[in-house]
Amino acid sequence: MPSLNPKLVEQTVVIWGGASSVGSNAIQLAVASGYNVLTTASSKNFDYVRKLGAIQVLDYKKDSVIDDIVSALEGKSVAGVLDAVAENGAMEATLKLVADPRFTGKRFVSTVRSPPEDLPEGVSSKWVFSSDVKDNGIGKAIFEDYLPEALAKGKFVAAPDPHVVGKGLEHVQAGIDMIGKGVSAKKLVITL
Repeated sequence: MPSLNPKLVEQTVVIWGGASSVGSNAIQLAVASGYNVLTTASSKNFDYVRKLGAIQVLDYKKDSVIDDIVSALEGKSVAGVLDAVAENGAMEATLKLVADPRFTGKRFVSTVRSPPEDLPEGVSSKWVFSSDVKDNGIGKAIFEDYLPEALAKGKFVAAPDPHVVGKGLEHVQAGIDMIGKGVSAKKLVITL
């Protein structure tokens, strides 16, 4: 569980999409839980995800990214893989990663969307929905025991930074259009 003074567990968590909203927070929570984080992001967001605590960042746009991740994980204990995006090929890439015979971690992907029914042989996946943590102790550990003090002490930052699209519901379509063009390392906000 996350702590203000985490004990290093000598395991790596792979987060696909570290510059996304989910990825930005997952990086920080994993680091606060003592894990090393390897994440993917576009090259323009490398510094951003490093500031959040990722120790290694690989460009998801490179054709060699799966090979690069497998190489980077060689000799390391892998605690898990999170697909923090689940679109634009992210789900397929994370499933391909854990199905790769050279991958040494658990052949399991947590994801922010429902996984496909036809998973590669030997691979499993679970859709982690926000309400899943409400009743299992994880919610309390994060939202009551860790985050208030971590935010107050600057050990956890609200990320990514907000980008106000506009004020009023008439700006919803503009926000949707921005998402369609691709958004990274910012949270789109429409004020009411």
